[in-house]
Amino acid sequence: MRTSIITVLALLTFSVANAQSLIDQVYKTITPDMERVSYSFQSIDGQSKIFGYGNGLSNVYDEKWNILEAHNAGQESLNTGYFYLSRDYKYDSTRKTYTVTEWEKRDYPNTSAKYSYNIWNDNYTKFYNGEEKMLYYLRNVNKVFLRSHSVSTFSDSYTGIAGQLSRVSHYYTALTTEFDLVDWDGNILCKIEPPYYISNGFCQAIDVKDKTYVIVTAYSMYPKSVIQDCDTYSTVEYDLSSKEVEPGYYHYFIYDYDNKTNSIQMIKTDKSLANRKEVARYDVNGIKLTSPQKGVNIILYSDGTSNKVIEK
Repeated sequence: MRTSIITVLALLTFSVANAQSLIDQVYKTITPDMERVSYSFQSIDGQSKIFGYGNGLSNVYDEKWNILEAHNAGQESLNTGYFYLSRDYKYDSTRKTYTVTEWEKRDYPNTSAKYSYNIWNDNYTKFYNGEEKMLYYLRNVNKVFLRSHSVSTFSDSYTGIAGQLSRVSHYYTALTTEFDLVDWDGNILCKIEPPYYISNGFCQAIDVKDKTYVIVTAYSMYPKSVIQDCDTYSTVEYDLSSKEVEPGYYHYFIYDYDNKTNSIQMIKTDKSLANRKEVARYDVNGIKLTSPQKGVNIILYSDGTSNKVIEK
């Protein structure tokens, strides 16, 4: 009896191990090295195939999880971290003056994706029903821009180094500069270039009868004159949030897409008041403010977003 129980347990262990091994193998086919993201799985083509997609990767499997097709629309990584430099001082008691020490740099890198992908819903429905053989994505193309550059200086009491830089902080962020309509292998059909750079935005395509409309939604947008970087030791401070165009609104850019020529034309712009309210305000030290205060104010809104403003 004991031998039988041990045999059954061994078989169960073997089955579970095999199942886990299969799962691991499946995920190895769809998970990129740079990051782990969410994937969706659907049965397609009369329920006889399995389709997994996410982050620009698309794989078609049979019922035994053998890969029938593998497609990669592309992905790269961006560094949207920050760094700061600081230096101390030395005091010469004989000369009663100060001198600065060497700069020390601290890096805090952060990896983010160059591309983010949205499914073309109508195309996906046709693909799911077997009417289309290829999947298309609407892809955000992101670039790194300077988010803020701030400096501190030695005060007038530091004879010999007064006014010189003591600390420099440099922060970066990613903005969407264009949207691409691509197939599941990353081939670009057309580019959509809104009149502004966008943060927290996305693109979608809608088929209406024989027409296709592409709609870009932007929650925050900035003029194309914003800078990607500046001199590390510049004494001029910079804050991207002060450049935002019409904050507090959702902006929409509507395009007419011609799938025969792969050409696109903007036909309408619109905006709506964002349903958000200020819920709290803080200074740069994290102390809650009861009213606007001169200098940098950090505002939190009811939709979970935040904004840094300079009150004069």
